[in-house]
Order: sequence, then structure tokens, then C-alpha cells
Amino acid sequence: MTFVSSLKAAGAYVFPLIAGIWCNWGLGLTTGYVVGVAMGVGVAGIFAGTATDEYIRGLIVTVRAHFGVID
Repeated sequence: MTFVSSLKAAGAYVFPLIAGIWCNWGLGLTTGYVVGVAMGVGVAGIFAGTATDEYIRGLIVTVRAHFGVID
């Protein structure tokens, strides 16, 4: 999250915003629901969805910044 905030401060806020919305609603919510509710794991499944969201979003933004593609 600190890296994404650094990009936002540098003026590259569009891609981290889009990646955040997509990962949060697409991955975090879906994984949290499937693991937490459908599989019956409960709150630990919701945490797994949140962890998946943060991990994948961090990878996407880091790879994009590493290759020099900034807004």
C-alpha cells in the first residue's frame, strides 16, 4: 500500500486507482465470498480474499512501475 501511495503522490494515480477497484471488487470480493461463505470457512475466508486482493494488486502495480510504464 505504501508503494501505491508513492505512485499517487508522484502523479500516477489513474492506474493504481483502476487496479485497486478491479482487484478489490473482482478478486477480493469473489475470493472472500467463495472461501468465506460458499466453502464455509467464515471470517478466515474473508481475510483470505483481502490478502489475495492486496497481493495481486501489489504485483500488478510493481510490475507496471518496474517496466517504466507510468501514467
